[in-house]
Amino acid sequence: KKHTISCIEEISKKKSNHIVVNGKNDIYKINIVDIMYIEIQGKEMMIHTINENYNVRLSMNKIEKKLKVYNFFRCHRSFLINIAYVNKVKQYIVTLDNNEEVPISRYKFKEFKCILCDYLGEVL
Repeated sequence: KKHTISCIEEISKKKSNHIVVNGKNDIYKINIVDIMYIEIQGKEMMIHTINENYNVRLSMNKIEKKLKVYNFFRCHRSFLINIAYVNKVKQYIVTLDNNEEVPISRYKFKEFKCILCDYLGEVL
């Protein structure tokens, strides 16, 4: 039992609450809970947070793997959303708490609904 508890504590310490990313001329430390969604525009990535937007050069696959454990979902080829900020879902469109709309791929819609229901079940 003590071993299990120590393992859980070690995992919790490793699970940081921020990410560090490179911008064009800057390095940003971004709180994960503040990230609403991430969008790819050409070769540039835009990280949309509650207060600011960060323009960075990073692979969507790389950041998706890092953020998956924090309830992020790749709803479209160009979008990764934080499930915690989903306010409304209407026919392949997600409306976030800030009233921004993000598309959901038809192929990902069923999986998205399952993940959202799982998350809402945890929240309730």
